[in-house]
Amino acid sequence: MKTAMKHVALIVAFAFFLNASPQASMAVSAANPPAPSAGSPTPSAPIAGAPSSAAPTAATAKTGKDSKVFQILKNETEFSMFYEALVNTTEIWNVQGRTVLEGKQLILFAPTNLSLISGLGEDVITCLQKEPGQAILRSFLEDLQVVVPINVSFPQVNTTKQLLNLTTDGSLWTVAGRGIAVSEEQDGSIKLTSDGGVESVTVQEARVTDPTVTLIPLESTVIVEEVVAYNITRMCLGGQMSESSNAAPSSASLPASESSSEEAGADQVLESTAEPSGDEEPASSQTPAQHRSLSRKLWDLLF
Repeated sequence: MKTAMKHVALIVAFAFFLNASPQASMAVSAANPPAPSAGSPTPSAPIAGAPSSAAPTAATAKTGKDSKVFQILKNETEFSMFYEALVNTTEIWNVQGRTVLEGKQLILFAPTNLSLISGLGEDVITCLQKEPGQAILRSFLEDLQVVVPINVSFPQVNTTKQLLNLTTDGSLWTVAGRGIAVSEEQDGSIKLTSDGGVESVTVQEARVTDPTVTLIPLESTVIVEEVVAYNITRMCLGGQMSESSNAAPSSASLPASESSSEEAGADQVLESTAEPSGDEEPASSQTPAQHRSLSRKLWDLLF
């Protein structure tokens, strides 16, 4: 009887959550990755690694809840900060939806605690965990996810060298529509470089966690896309940055954008985190923080 009541309570809570939170509804449908930004190469179909122009149909998010990748991220302490960031920003619901896209595989670059602290710094991580920094943190997390085809021509990735076969003009495209350059070093190792060419990291291992999911640990540092780095600088470091600096992203030095178009894009990201004015109708009766709190509670109930 108690078990039945618990199931009913979960169903009611889930239904309420979907009605109250736009982000939860988006996660269930697992939105299609956006197309590359202006200036990026436009591949002719079908080319692996490029975002699809047609929206793929995702299976119901509950199908992906048993994915082993979530148990790994939750239980292996070296990924605890990454897992916490996914849950707190509710991006974990979108990751879950991407594990069940028909004819697609998810490549998840998972930074360890050490690499996050090394690449961003503890002060920046603390800043991004609070409003309005979580919107920027979510953009950073989107750049760690790549959705590519999985079929006879493009089997599931089980080695880092296979990433080279999934690139377009030398880059993988993240779900945010930004590029990660992939290259092979003389010693045979695989290097990932941010689209600004500022930060790079060498990857050593590809862990097949599920039939459509490959987890690739980032063990030494993280790569930060240039516009995201610019937003982090303005949000968490007060924008105190020389425009001529080419330093790698870190708590002490994150690269500022050098083009007006990128600065405009950064401004839009920051403006989107602001509270609505008195003349605007709120999307729902709950604040974003309340949405995320409800999402975290529901995730803990279900998983």
